[in-house]
Amino acid sequence: MGHKIYFLGLGVAGSAFAAAIIKHLMQERVVKVILPVKEKAPGLELLDSEEGVFYWIEESNSTNVVISILTDSGQTESLMDKFERRFGKTEGFKLIVFPVEASIPRKKEEEKPEPESEVKTKQKKSARISREELYADIVGSTKMSNVYLVFVVLSTIVAAIGLMKDNVAIIIGAMVIAPFLGPSVALALSATLGENKLRNDALRDDCGILSCNFIISHYWLFLCCRSWHS
Repeated sequence: MGHKIYFLGLGVAGSAFAAAIIKHLMQERVVKVILPVKEKAPGLELLDSEEGVFYWIEESNSTNVVISILTDSGQTESLMDKFERRFGKTEGFKLIVFPVEASIPRKKEEEKPEPESEVKTKQKKSARISREELYADIVGSTKMSNVYLVFVVLSTIVAAIGLMKDNVAIIIGAMVIAPFLGPSVALALSATLGENKLRNDALRDDCGILSCNFIISHYWLFLCCRSWHS
């Protein structure tokens, strides 16, 4: 029974995270690239070699130029990697990514017959968000705060009530309240990207949650034992 409750609660808690990721996947992106004026021509040349991107020069001054790019979420990572490889060591280079809620006209996918040789060599776009976007979304879940600790305490109390009343719904509710998913996903991402700081923060949060749960549950047990003996 216990393992069924665990997996059911994990599925409910993970559905919200999955919905957020799916929303990110379906959105277009506006990528703003800030470059020194002398690097304007190489930057535009790099964009001209890309397919499926729409760009415009938004503003410029005597020192910097801002290029805005509208592209699919699946193409964002490769575009960011190319700019980073080309201008990563250039002083004044900055790249910022914004999600797009909607754009007009709607993008239409035209199905054109392609030669078999081109189909084999054509690189497929990855249907996922970029590493930097995923990192920025997840790193916030590893920041210990007062609100974070309050959710840990409340989830522990709700779980204890559910166990005492033998109520599955209450236990699942406690698993939804508990901020376990964020540090766990952060730990998995840190292993994938090799980010030591993110790994240490995720492990710190996991240990803090378990310690807090252990202390509260034992204090709760102490109070229950006193009430039973009295």
